[in-house]
Amino acid sequence: MSHYEIKLFGTFQVLRDGEPIAHFRTQRARAIVAYLALFPKQHSRERLCDAIWPDALLEEGRSRLRQELSVLRKTLELPSQEELLIADRLTLGLRPGSFTTDVAAFERAYRAGEWRLAATLGREPLLEGFWDEWVLQERGRLELLGESAQSKCTEAVPLVAAPLPLALPLPLTRFFGRERELNWLVEALTEGTRLVSLTGPGGSGKTRLGIETVRALQRAHSASPVFVSCGDLEALSRLPEAVIVATGNLRQPLQDPLEQATEILQQLEAPLLVLDGIEQLVPRGAPQLVRTLLTTIPTLRCIVTSRQPLDLAGERELPVMPLAVPEQGLTAERMYLCASVRMFLDRIQAKRPEFSLNARNAEAIGEICRRLEGLPLGLELAAGRCRELSPEAFLERYSQRLHEIEARDRDIPARHRSLRALMEGSYRELTEAEQQLFARLSVFSGGWTLAAAEAICGEGVGEILDELATLRDRSLVFVEERGASQRWKMLELLRAFATELLPPDERRGLLRRHTRYCWENAATLLTDPAETANLRGAVEAAFEELADPALALELCVRLKDFWLYRGHLREGLAYLERALGATEGAQGVRAEGFRIAGILSRRAGDREQARQWQETALALYTAVGDEAGVAAVHNNLAVLARVTGDLQEALRQHREALALRRRLGDTAGVGSSLNNLGVTYRALGRGAEALESLQECLTYYETNSVGAGVVHINLGWVGLLLHDLTLATQEFGVGLKLALENDLTSWFPELWEGIGELAAQRQDGESAARLWGAAALERRRQGLPLAPEDQREHDQRQAALETLLGPERLATLLEEGKSLSLEAAQALAQSFCV
Repeated sequence: MSHYEIKLFGTFQVLRDGEPIAHFRTQRARAIVAYLALFPKQHSRERLCDAIWPDALLEEGRSRLRQELSVLRKTLELPSQEELLIADRLTLGLRPGSFTTDVAAFERAYRAGEWRLAATLGREPLLEGFWDEWVLQERGRLELLGESAQSKCTEAVPLVAAPLPLALPLPLTRFFGRERELNWLVEALTEGTRLVSLTGPGGSGKTRLGIETVRALQRAHSASPVFVSCGDLEALSRLPEAVIVATGNLRQPLQDPLEQATEILQQLEAPLLVLDGIEQLVPRGAPQLVRTLLTTIPTLRCIVTSRQPLDLAGERELPVMPLAVPEQGLTAERMYLCASVRMFLDRIQAKRPEFSLNARNAEAIGEICRRLEGLPLGLELAAGRCRELSPEAFLERYSQRLHEIEARDRDIPARHRSLRALMEGSYRELTEAEQQLFARLSVFSGGWTLAAAEAICGEGVGEILDELATLRDRSLVFVEERGASQRWKMLELLRAFATELLPPDERRGLLRRHTRYCWENAATLLTDPAETANLRGAVEAAFEELADPALALELCVRLKDFWLYRGHLREGLAYLERALGATEGAQGVRAEGFRIAGILSRRAGDREQARQWQETALALYTAVGDEAGVAAVHNNLAVLARVTGDLQEALRQHREALALRRRLGDTAGVGSSLNNLGVTYRALGRGAEALESLQECLTYYETNSVGAGVVHINLGWVGLLLHDLTLATQEFGVGLKLALENDLTSWFPELWEGIGELAAQRQDGESAARLWGAAALERRRQGLPLAPEDQREHDQRQAALETLLGPERLATLLEEGKSLSLEAAQALAQSFCV
């Protein structure tokens, strides 16, 4: 059997029987071997995927792992899986006894007190050129042990000599995040790519990422870097001279500067030219100059940092987006895993060493990172202000003017002394038409489609797609690919700046167009969760800047399904109450507003208020002679009667509403009444009539997936009533599928409760309890209490389960259900619907 030596300190290397294995196809293949060697045991494939591809979904990670292992076995020239890799369907590891590592030797020497041997083995950093989270953690731990061993040596251990950089800036601060980007860059530049452009908005960290990439390549002895700061170069002719100076040479007055720069670069081994902040030279011919250098010097590689790409053949662009920000509600421990939080803390602690992240300030720190959208320059500037202010006080003082914070440190370049300075510089580079469009796009919240931009912002701008493309190239907007469609976005910090550029009258006109667009296209926008911010923004604009509560009421009425099915009951109710209290006329719209407010109040558990709203709506509809509205109110009053236990009154009202709707030819209304009639029959225990009513209802909802989803859930409950578990399984499965497809989060609790009862009837009481626990938490989170009649029915089911499982076990399982993530609860529910 072959023996493998795996070198983890310094440059990663694998030797088989003393001979180096020269080539691994990808950096991720190296990472897999390094991880298994560094942590020598059998690892689950899920854990390995999470370590190697932390941003990938589980199935995507598994697929990548299979691909890498297939190639890795060929790289290692293994005749089978038996020689080094031990792999089965669930786990993966390296065969014990078939390999050794320098890290293991280092730790043995350290434990034995062999300080000189330990210091010699650990004198290089762990896995140079790797920036994975697990590498950084182990690197820090081993560096501390290495420094300890060095200090205990009686004689000094010589350090490994590294090639000196040519004018490479040496940052004085720590680097956070960007592991994936660094891996991509190092892999690209060591495997044939010759031109990489790091693009992104000002302050996103392009320069620092470029420097760290060079340092990683340099430690691997694969680069002679030449760093040129282009920010202060006003003419392209100065660029070759800057290259000459950066290499430590003097300008030869009798020689063409470009010719001299080319000769110098040709003399370097593996020259790596970094052109930092070159955007202002792009329209002056910088792309052509870079192409000339690359075609003249076959060994040259080039990293460009710029707010726009060079658009050259062979160029690979890496958009440098802000750092990840923490979700709301995380504990301090989980929040610390976020790169933006670690960077923000590090910069504060540079001046306030005693400062720490704790339960008291965690939410404020998270909010600062979210407000600054993880933009590294913004985090630096905010940390400077937090030398004197607590995070809470900083938010109170600056939350509405974050882009105005100025730097405190004296060595910050003028263009980086505030976010405003960066934004103004980018804005000045635009043409008048581009400036106009950039300002107009500030009316959108959370992004926009091309169609929306053309409808709202396109007047007098020209070909809007061309202008958007230019703004994208300048890193002022960015685009997300969404299957066959695209969505455009702007950082909120840029949006706040752009808002200030619009004259007040023009902004009000754009906001009115935006609100009308949301009203006219509500049916389409409601199907896309990404439009949530635009819908909210339109309502707020109608109330505040437009001071038009009648328009706000129209939009709130149109957004009924958004409030009702997307978990925004109380928000919608608050808006409706505000609009109804501030409007008079337009009684038809007001009647519908009161009716919808009644529905929301009933769903939120305030049944007396719901009744008052419905009765007000009924009076208004009657006054204006709207029979369809009258029928709708009868339908809602019937639902109220059912949830308060008056089932006979509910049956009477539903039948009255159904008869009126059939006479009016209101097909949508007939479908709604048939659905509610079926639910009432089920509550009365009349399963056959419930089944007949709901099945007829489905014929009216063939093109309405939301309405059909509600009916399928109700049919699932009828299946349970009839003890037809096949019917229940099928119908709950369809309901769950439609809920996920339409992002209807308000359906989840009832679905989990119904599927929990299905699990109980299948004798799986433990899964039933977990699903009921998850449903209880989701109801509390969304503010969706069970109606009294439904609560009594649920309590009876839970009491039966308690008899089966025992009180303590049931309580434990309910708590386990409450601890499930949304995805885990959905997966458990789906497992019963196949």
